[in-house]
Amino acid sequence: MATPELKFPFARELKEQHDALRATVRWFRSEVEQGRSNGSGGPVGDAFLRLFHEQLVKHFRFEELHGFEGGSGSNDPEIQGWTLELFRQHHDLEERLGALIARLEESGSVREIPAPLLTELDAFFAALRRHDAEENALLSWISRGPADFARDTEEP
Repeated sequence: MATPELKFPFARELKEQHDALRATVRWFRSEVEQGRSNGSGGPVGDAFLRLFHEQLVKHFRFEELHGFEGGSGSNDPEIQGWTLELFRQHHDLEERLGALIARLEESGSVREIPAPLLTELDAFFAALRRHDAEENALLSWISRGPADFARDTEEP
């Protein structure tokens, strides 16, 4: 799902960050699939995930400070509530990825991700994509109004 083309301060930075995060997830999943076809968990491990976690947290803080132009300050209680829910999801996603990294470190496998953790990581990335779709729907509503709005969190 692509970030809607919007005209507000920080819109370009938000789109670039979303594009970079999506590209990173696609690359990671490709590497994992290659590793699975070779019989391993993939060539990436905790170092990549720690870096991704760091970038994701920075991205979430950026969104909370700048990205939802008009969301938290809106007079519309539904938009306010939705914005606060997305902020809560940020916290949950950060904790979820942090817990996966901790479990990977505890497993002693820092260069490859064991299959059970790969399954959980796939579920995390699916949740991140749903979150991204929710953000895009909110941004569309804020910029274009509810008449052009269709809240759909299913995968594209």
